[in-house]
Parts: sequence; structure tokens; C-alpha cells
Amino acid sequence: MKMKRESIFYRTSDLALASALSIYFPIKSLNKTDERRVVFIFLRNKDLDELIEGYFNRSLKLEPQVYFNAIKALKGRIYQKDK
Repeated sequence: MKMKRESIFYRTSDLALASALSIYFPIKSLNKTDERRVVFIFLRNKDLDELIEGYFNRSLKLEPQVYFNAIKALKGRIYQKDK
């Protein structure tokens, strides 16, 4: 799957995808659009695009406990109280 690079940032509200990406790339920003939706923003580059492609092609291999911990960490960031 070829992706057009329309921006220097990649945005997703998919928690599973964002968790997989966050194992390899830092989240640049987390935007809470409302109570139920969060957009994760990553700096886009060729390696990130390849990882996204691997995720959607089901060829990405992740250690289960590392992936679970990434999901847990993102949920923690989503639900933490703004200070």
C-alpha cells in the first residue's frame, strides 16, 4: 500500500495502531478532541510509513507484552487528569 505524504505529521485516533507506532516512534502530541476521541500525532518519515504499512498488512511482529504495555501507557496518557 503506497501512502501519499500530505503532511510532515501522521495523525491517527486508532489506539491499537498508535500503541504499535509508539514502541518505535515518540508521540509528538496527543489531542483530546472531546471526551471520547483522542488523536495521536507522530512525526512522519519513511520508516514510520513502512511501519504503518506493516501494521495494516499484518506483517508487523511485536512482542505481546511490549505491545500490551504500550497500550496501557497510552491509556494512562489519555485518562490522566490535566494539571
